[in-house]
Amino acid sequence: MVAGTAELLAECVALAEAHDVRRDKLLEVVGASAVASPLVKYKIGPLLADDYTSTFSSRLMRKDLDLALESAAAGGVPLPVTGVVQQLLQACISTGLGELDFMALLIRLQREAGQTSA
Repeated sequence: MVAGTAELLAECVALAEAHDVRRDKLLEVVGASAVASPLVKYKIGPLLADDYTSTFSSRLMRKDLDLALESAAAGGVPLPVTGVVQQLLQACISTGLGELDFMALLIRLQREAGQTSA
């Protein structure tokens, strides 16, 4: 659930910034909304500072999703969202972002969108 939330937060930031919404204002609103989980609140400071110092690396998050997908396959349970986020984390790793915090999902997305990123 952490990885999925991180990707959704990254998408929210990238979309807002594509429409010239300031990151600080966006995160203020998100942080006060119904989606303001402890994870979202924890990541606001680093996102405001463009700080991707690892608290849990993209590589380790991908490993955890690999384990979840293996367990799901063994139990015959499809996890489509988990599979997509696992692929996005693999894209982070493949482009040199593997040792950064898992919020490097935002850097990957900004690069794909042609936005300036860390």
